[in-house]
Amino acid sequence: MARLLGTAASHGAQARQNIAIDYLVVGGGAGGQRNVGGGGGAGGVVYGSSTVEYDTSHSITIGSGGAGGISSSFAAGGSATLFGSIQTANGGGAPNNVAPGGTGGSSGSGGYVGGGPYYPDPNGMAGGGGAGAGGNGVSASSSYNPPNGGIGATSANINTFGAATVTGHLSGGNYYYAGGGGGGVSNGASGSWGNNYTGPGGTGGLGGGGNGSKTSNGNPGWANTGGGGGAGTWDYSNGSAWFGAHGGSGVVIIRYAGSQKAMGGKVTSSGGYTYHVFTASDNFQVGPSVASKAKATGGTIFQDANSVWHVFNATGTFTPNQNISNVDFLVVAGGGGAGYGGGGAGGFRTSYGTSGQNSSAESKLSVTSGTNYTITVGGGGAAGTSNRGDGYRGAGGNGTDSTFSTVTSTGGGGGGIGNDNPAADQRAGRSGGSGGGGSASWTDGASGGSGTNGQGFGGGNASAVYGYGGGGGGGGAGAAGGALATGSGGSYRGGDGGNGIQSSISGVNRYYAGGGCGSGTISSVSSYPSGTPGLGQGGNTGGGGNSNWYTTPQYPAGDSGIVIIRYAA
Repeated sequence: MARLLGTAASHGAQARQNIAIDYLVVGGGAGGQRNVGGGGGAGGVVYGSSTVEYDTSHSITIGSGGAGGISSSFAAGGSATLFGSIQTANGGGAPNNVAPGGTGGSSGSGGYVGGGPYYPDPNGMAGGGGAGAGGNGVSASSSYNPPNGGIGATSANINTFGAATVTGHLSGGNYYYAGGGGGGVSNGASGSWGNNYTGPGGTGGLGGGGNGSKTSNGNPGWANTGGGGGAGTWDYSNGSAWFGAHGGSGVVIIRYAGSQKAMGGKVTSSGGYTYHVFTASDNFQVGPSVASKAKATGGTIFQDANSVWHVFNATGTFTPNQNISNVDFLVVAGGGGAGYGGGGAGGFRTSYGTSGQNSSAESKLSVTSGTNYTITVGGGGAAGTSNRGDGYRGAGGNGTDSTFSTVTSTGGGGGGIGNDNPAADQRAGRSGGSGGGGSASWTDGASGGSGTNGQGFGGGNASAVYGYGGGGGGGGAGAAGGALATGSGGSYRGGDGGNGIQSSISGVNRYYAGGGCGSGTISSVSSYPSGTPGLGQGGNTGGGGNSNWYTTPQYPAGDSGIVIIRYAA
């Protein structure tokens, strides 16, 4: 086990004692390429143990995400993250700078490589997915599969770090860091510039990889996950190129047993350990115990030099021990379950930055000493069903509300569902915090549900289809769900989920309340892909369920919500 000596601090002469630590160090992800390029490679991930001496200081340098490819330059690799003198997590590799049709970038650790391009112009083009810290990027191919980013790193130890600090990308009960960026794919009608790549843009790998695009610029890697940036598209209808997005920055997390014995970063405690989370460059300074700055109990408590915040992933009680004014909040309800239409995101309300429907921040609150404030965290809506008991399929259920004091966010609307002879009341998307996407039968379409004012947007509509499946995307806190697309030759690609909204109230800038994607159609002749999920899904984000005819489950439940309360230290 390595030993970190650091630089002596100025606390005066005190008996030195070693402190055993565990650490997770993640490098910055690379940017995605422009013009149907490859997705950015994810940053490196290093997990280990060491000892540090009392009264020493250790520098932390957080690696930045690489710039995305734009009109005048190619994408850049991510920067390394440094902890003291011995631990470095390398930045992600930039995608192949041959655009269009570039190879995805390599990962900063694990030896994983980006996916290859598909470039048989004039039959459509696509860049490969960027590699993640846990797997290779997906190659584009003649089957028009989405060139997804490689999966990020996860393990039992990483899961413990992610759960305790509410960082990383939560999916399926596991926390991931450093997912690869999705590749970009071509779009537009046939013509002198070529043809459309039928499949969607690549989805970013679990671990904060940004989605590649089929319609515009790529999506950025998640901040403080080391995710690679998504690549931009190429529009064949007019020969225009779109930009790649930047990669996500890195992070350092350090823990040790017992009460707080050091300063630096954002501090919390869980399971008998103290955790320090560094999302920006700083110093980890080991010294005397530092008293908690919390003015209340309840939830998982974090603090830094200026602020304290309480994170509720489940229903609980917030009890101040003194009167507190200017209290900030984020209240996100449970997302709606999917049918063929994507589930709508849970309602999003906050006093800390942009609120739902891109509205202004709400007014801060005041709380009273000794008062027990019940915190309700809404659950995700139930998944749609192939038989609700009367022979018909059943639409996705609405999520449930989340509350804090006088603030209530409304559960997201469930996605509609149809078949060759559906019950009419099941096809329309449900209204909620954000509306669920509509579905369709062979003869009739259905509209998406409505969102709630100041909380989220409506779901996408669906037209009649020949075949099974097919639905609009669920609405998100920051954008409406997309309609079931009708392309050349009668193709029906599922509607995109509406994007959520980013918030840094937890000390990490992350998305919440993204709408679920709608399913594509399937028939005896051909099948078509689902849309792209909205940004802001997984774990306690209030994201809507994503519908996909080809996966199990085909129409999953929505994500649970979250409540975060923040005040000055």
